[in-house]
Amino acid sequence: AARLRPGPPRTLHLLFGSCQRRHPAILTHVPKASTTAKKGSDVGNYPITLSGTPTAANYVITLVSGAMNITPAPLVITAVDKSNVYGTPVPNLTATYASFVSGDNRTDLLPPVTLTTTATASSPVGTYPIVASGAAYPNYNITYVHGNFTVTPHPLTIRTQNKSKPYGDLVPDLTVIYNGLVNGDTSET
Repeated sequence: AARLRPGPPRTLHLLFGSCQRRHPAILTHVPKASTTAKKGSDVGNYPITLSGTPTAANYVITLVSGAMNITPAPLVITAVDKSNVYGTPVPNLTATYASFVSGDNRTDLLPPVTLTTTATASSPVGTYPIVASGAAYPNYNITYVHGNFTVTPHPLTIRTQNKSKPYGDLVPDLTVIYNGLVNGDTSET
């Protein structure tokens, strides 16, 4: 067992959060630690203060306050995949939000997320990116997951027009009818 040697008083530093009290019997009036930080406190530094007047026979006590550093929480914003049929308007783009805390929601983002795609009603069949960007809120470290916008083929029906002719007459001109062309497309394009 360790023994204290006679001599000048030693200094005992009480650091909240750094060490635990190992020998509570040496102190009278154990200090209490407190902070103004709460569960929903914004990102930043908050003081941790010690209060009380502890005493110990063999120590000169110095109370050293600390700090509570609240860092941004992670937030993932994911662009929802969308699709449309060639020639139809691009639908509203939407996103999902993972990991809001303390009752926060998407309306707290200033500015809100911006969702864009290069796809338009006249974009050819294919896949286009949906890009999420621009949201801000100091209490969150925001990352984005981009989505895909898929343009699918528009239905097109091609048929012939029914014709009739008397026996022995020349065959009349035959007509092809296109139902479903959009965006100003013609049978020649």
